[in-house]
Amino acid sequence: MNSNNCKTTLKPAAMKKLITAFFTLLLVACTTEQEEKAFSIIGDYYGAKVTSTKGFSSQVGKKNQNYINLYLKGGPYIGVEDSKKLAAYAAVLFYVNLSEEEVSKYTQIQVSLFENKTQKDPIYNTTYDVETLRNIAALSTNFQKAGELLLNGTPSEIYELIAEKNRVPGEKEQFESVIEKMKIERSGIKSVKLLGVELLINNDTKERFLSFNGEVKWGNDTATAMTVRTSEDPKIKGITNLNIK
Repeated sequence: MNSNNCKTTLKPAAMKKLITAFFTLLLVACTTEQEEKAFSIIGDYYGAKVTSTKGFSSQVGKKNQNYINLYLKGGPYIGVEDSKKLAAYAAVLFYVNLSEEEVSKYTQIQVSLFENKTQKDPIYNTTYDVETLRNIAALSTNFQKAGELLLNGTPSEIYELIAEKNRVPGEKEQFESVIEKMKIERSGIKSVKLLGVELLINNDTKERFLSFNGEVKWGNDTATAMTVRTSEDPKIKGITNLNIK
C-alpha cells in the first residue's frame, strides 16, 4: 500500500552560512518496481500505509549520504508494539526485499511511524546505516528458524538451535515438556510473526546482543510474545536465549 508523486523540493538548512558547505535535497521521488513491491510487502505485513521520500545530504569533509525515508501510517501494530523495535524490523524488511544493486543506491534507510493516516508528526523516527541492516537481516533468520520449527518441527529441534554454551544440563527435557504443554493447552499454533528487533548490551561484560521480538498466535485465538536473542556478532552461531510466553 503506497502512493508517491514525483516532485522536488530544496531545504535551505544552511543558507545563512555557506550554501556550498552543507545542503539537504529532499525528493518525493519516483520509485522503482522493486521498491514498490517492498512497500507493498511492508504495508501488508504491518497493516499500514507505506509511502516514501528520497534524498541526499552533503557536508564538507564528510561522505555524501543517500537515503530513503519510509513512512508507515496506521495499522494494528504502530502505537501498540515498541516503536523502536518495530521501526528497525520495518527497515530490515525493506532491505531484504531489494536486490543488492537496488539497495546499494542508499547509505541510510530512515523510518517514520504514524499511528494513523492523518497524523502529521511521527510518533517515532530514526535512521539506520545499510550495513547495520545487513547484519540484522542475517541474524533474523534465527527467529525465522525457531518460528518454523515451532509450527512444523519438534521441541527437540527448537532446543538444538540454542548455542551449546548457553544450554543448561537437564534443561532440554523441561524445555520440550513446556512447549508440548503450551501446544496442547492452547490448541496448537496458527502463526509466528517477527515484529521488531532491538540491541541489548550486557552492562557487566559489554557483550552486545540482538533481541528479536514477535508474536505467536495460538489455535485458541490468543496471542503471546516470543523472543529470540542472538549475539550481535554474526560469527557467533546459535541462539543465546529463547522465550515464549
